[in-house]
Amino acid sequence: MSTKDKIIQTAALLLRKQGYHATGLNQIIRESGTPKGSLYYYFPNGKEELAIASVEHISQKVINQIEEGFAYSDDPYIAIDRF
Repeated sequence: MSTKDKIIQTAALLLRKQGYHATGLNQIIRESGTPKGSLYYYFPNGKEELAIASVEHISQKVINQIEEGFAYSDDPYIAIDRF
């Protein structure tokens, strides 16, 4: 997993658990185990940019799960059940 992906996944988890205002950049850095410079390298506009990337990451995971369900069956009831 890339450093950027670690940061995004950690941020997504913390944002989901704690919310935007209760999640700090230092906590994300600490829990992701990545250097502080990496966060600002990948997200130079800070927390807002990282939060957007985190939401996009989670959205893509949900889309992938839905697509996998429909790849398994054309029947929407079965696909939803697999979701």
